[in-house]
Amino acid sequence: MNIQGTYTNKGLALTAKTAAGACLRVTRVVGGSGHTPDVPNAAQLPEIRQTLTVGAARCAGDTAVLPVTLAAVGLESSYTLTELGVYAEDPTEGEILYSVYRLDEPVTIQAGSDTVLRFYLRQTVSEDGGATVLCSPAGLITESDCAPVRKMVLAVGAPQRYVTVPASELQTYLDALPRLLTEHHVITLRGTNSNIVSVKDFYGCGSLTLRADKVGDCVFTKDVIVENCSIPVIMEGLKWELDGTASPETYCISCRDSTIYANICSFNG
Repeated sequence: MNIQGTYTNKGLALTAKTAAGACLRVTRVVGGSGHTPDVPNAAQLPEIRQTLTVGAARCAGDTAVLPVTLAAVGLESSYTLTELGVYAEDPTEGEILYSVYRLDEPVTIQAGSDTVLRFYLRQTVSEDGGATVLCSPAGLITESDCAPVRKMVLAVGAPQRYVTVPASELQTYLDALPRLLTEHHVITLRGTNSNIVSVKDFYGCGSLTLRADKVGDCVFTKDVIVENCSIPVIMEGLKWELDGTASPETYCISCRDSTIYANICSFNG
């Protein structure tokens, strides 16, 4: 699933103000099931279905990344998620629709299910002003909601799970794993993987270990990208032989906002 963001005209005007030193103040992020026409001139999302939870912004230079979480557990009715709307406070206009993000594939959000989606929305800000979030409590989990789950998490912990997977099926296996409460997964790989592998958005107190019994049992011919993971990603006994499509700027392993360890691995590329 990919998302593409577009600023409204008022959002662009506010971006200019933040570039001059103002702070971007995000008031809310909402999920909608419609298709906003003429985004540059739009003032609202046409079919708002839910207010999402927004975490603290991470600022680097003139870019702020807003972590946004959608949870279906408290919804009263199901809907199809097609777009996200970011609202911000303009110093003269008040609250405005700042930007709209559209999903390339609609996602069904089943009311009361355990569906949790995590988005990372990039916004332009000033290096001095940064970004703050004033999120509506409608998208937050209360202590009474959280307490039973916390007890379950503390009681269960993060067990270890061992599995052997053909290297060519690694991405499919990773995509099926829960991401918010990652356990200690030890994945033994065999064979060759000829596709880019993405390890993204894994959280919790566990870890991911990608390993082979000996160097040469698992070979990657393209890069492995690890990003936005709070858990450590450990690689043992893996081999990279980048194919002819690799450019001088292609890395065997690319790491962004994550921690990786490589032990007894072979790199050729």
